[in-house]
Amino acid sequence: MDEPIDAVNKSMPNSAEDNLRELALKMLERLQEIRYKHPDVMDSLQSLQKMMAQSMQKLQEALSMLPERDRDILLLLIINEIHKTVDEVFEPEE
Repeated sequence: MDEPIDAVNKSMPNSAEDNLRELALKMLERLQEIRYKHPDVMDSLQSLQKMMAQSMQKLQEALSMLPERDRDILLLLIINEIHKTVDEVFEPEE
C-alpha cells in the first residue's frame, strides 16, 4: 500500500522530501492549534461533515437504483451542483 508513496519519495530529492514533511507537520500543528482554540466550531464542523456524508450516502443509494448510463449523467449533474453551491456559499464578499 505504501508503494506509490515510496516511489514518489525515491524520485524526489531529499531536500524536497524534507520540505514536504516539514510542511505537513506545520499544517498538522496549525490544525491542532485551531482545534484547541475553537473546540465548539470544530465540533459543529464535524457534525455537519457527518450529516453531509449521510446525505451523500443517500444520494448514492438512490443513484444505484438507476441504469448505469442515467446514473453517470446524474452523478455529473450532482457533482456540478455541489461545486456551484460551494462556490456560491464561499464566494468572497466584496
